[in-house]
Amino acid sequence: MLRRIFAYWLLCLMVMMPLSAQSATPDPTPITLPDVIGLTVPAAAARLNAAGYRLGEITLADWTSAVNAPPNTIREQIPTAGTPLPLGEIVNLTVWRAEKAILIFDDNDFTLQNIATEALSLSRIQFTTPGGASFEAREWSSILRPNQCVQLWSVRTNAHKDVEGCQFIQNWLFRLDRNQHFWTGGNTEFTVIQDNIVRGRCLIETRRCEVYLSLSEIPTDSAEYLYFAYTNDAWVIINRAPDRFLPTPAIIVGGVPFARRSITAISPVADLNLLAPGQCIAFWREGGTRQLPIACDQVGETTVDAAGAFWNAPYEVSNRLDGQNRTCPGAVGSTELTLCLVPRLENAE
Repeated sequence: MLRRIFAYWLLCLMVMMPLSAQSATPDPTPITLPDVIGLTVPAAAARLNAAGYRLGEITLADWTSAVNAPPNTIREQIPTAGTPLPLGEIVNLTVWRAEKAILIFDDNDFTLQNIATEALSLSRIQFTTPGGASFEAREWSSILRPNQCVQLWSVRTNAHKDVEGCQFIQNWLFRLDRNQHFWTGGNTEFTVIQDNIVRGRCLIETRRCEVYLSLSEIPTDSAEYLYFAYTNDAWVIINRAPDRFLPTPAIIVGGVPFARRSITAISPVADLNLLAPGQCIAFWREGGTRQLPIACDQVGETTVDAAGAFWNAPYEVSNRLDGQNRTCPGAVGSTELTLCLVPRLENAE
């Protein structure tokens, strides 16, 4: 597994400069669908959103060394590039994936199989249903070894069940609480989430599902840093990664979970919970100048009173990956730009 070591640091830059950045707004009248073949999913989402289209279903295609394309890139898009398509429509993608997990289930038990050649971190994987049933994969273990499996039972049992393809059942357990039985009961589908990113939706009637799960501590399509730019009047969170998503629900800023803040969507197609490359969300101080402190594709906004403008004093930032608190400096003026860059993980494998 690729090991990347982040030293314990917080980089805060205060840059004195006049404000001239404006929002990079999408073209309101695209004629045909853009081409996203060969891009990563986050980069494709940014291009589609900017053109006025919504990211749709993600289908997996098996990647091998014989494939004439890098893994985790777009193999196919439907509709195809150049197709006239009304604004707001979805575009479905097929992605070359080398890292996958297989889910096998029946009325009584659920098995997660790691078919990769490296260990899979279970600490940030969750299964949920529209009805509210959920299960945290960390209850099994912190990691799942290559070609091994974990099992969850909805009934009391004294032993695991052998499943084809599993070299070894690394861990198994049962839960009698129906709120954790996401794959059975009256549920018709469940969602697989990793690091607040939806990795797949599985129909229960199929009894089997394949999903992409990143092996890295920081998933290969999730931004490694939080990037904030602000003045006294405005504060933005922007995804500066060129080919990764930034999941906003995992962030606590100014003492409040980002998911609890009231954000108004500006883009009808972007996902405020998952910022694509170049996208940003702006906080405006009531009565201040409504000008973006840095150029970005603004997809959401909110207005706060003076007391709610947390960035005008030093404020803490935390994220779900490591739970560490870091402090960003307060804004230094109405025309001076302050930047704060925060790593999302101290030690990543």
